[in-house]
Amino acid sequence: MPTANGLVLMAVTSHATDMTAILSPLVEAVIAKIFAVEDQDVVRSLIEEQCGDNLPLTNKGGSDRIRLAVLKLTKGDSNELLTYISLAQTDWRDLLVAADFDHDTGAHLLWAKEILG
Repeated sequence: MPTANGLVLMAVTSHATDMTAILSPLVEAVIAKIFAVEDQDVVRSLIEEQCGDNLPLTNKGGSDRIRLAVLKLTKGDSNELLTYISLAQTDWRDLLVAADFDHDTGAHLLWAKEILG
């Protein structure tokens, strides 16, 4: 089974995954920048399958802000990934507050630009 730093790839919850959105080039670039190469496939898979348009009360195509909030809060630590995906699945608004993406709908883009240089 794929692992990230010993983390077994598993479903965080039983949310339907038939509505997952593929990762945008921006999310892909941030994953490549902040995670170790050996963790990137597992991170991509979890973000794509567990943290997309299948989240409660989200609109199709609006998942980058939430996905980038998860990535920001992990600080590149794949062991923290499931914690923040779980928070997104419980109430993604709390996740946006924790990432300081709540008051400005473009804050995630500014953060990503800063990270990517």
